Amino acid sequence: IQDIIGVEDIIPMLTMDGINDAGVAINVNVVASGSFGDTYGTNEGGTPVCAGFAVRYILDNATSAANAVELPKAANIFSVTAQEFHWMISDASETYIAECVNNNLVVFLFNQCIAVTASETVNLNIKTAV
Repeated sequence: IQDIIGVEDIIPMLTMDGINDAGVAINVNVVASGSFGDTYGTNEGGTPVCAGFAVRYILDNATSAANAVELPKAANIFSVTAQEFHWMISDASETYIAECVNNNLVVFLFNQCIAVTASETVNLNIKTAV
């Protein structure tokens, strides 16, 4: 009998939010806009990470919010479902907003307000782009 990977096998990896032992918290928003691309990635040559598994990847590896935003920068985030992904990543001292726009990972240090739109980021009182 051939082993078949079913939905029940991958559900634990499809984490949409969480907090790890280092106090890094993350949540995801998924927007079905169709502009991310089929098999395109954010960093050709980087460690391939499917956008749907990015939360699990970050929770398993991040030691701080600042470290957490470096992890997907070094990875090649890709989507097979042509959806835009936005992540809010926080620890006790800072919060970042990260999103994939036109096959690029865009990361902002969150200050007061930001609008993520799936095709562009609209800055409203952004402290620093990272």
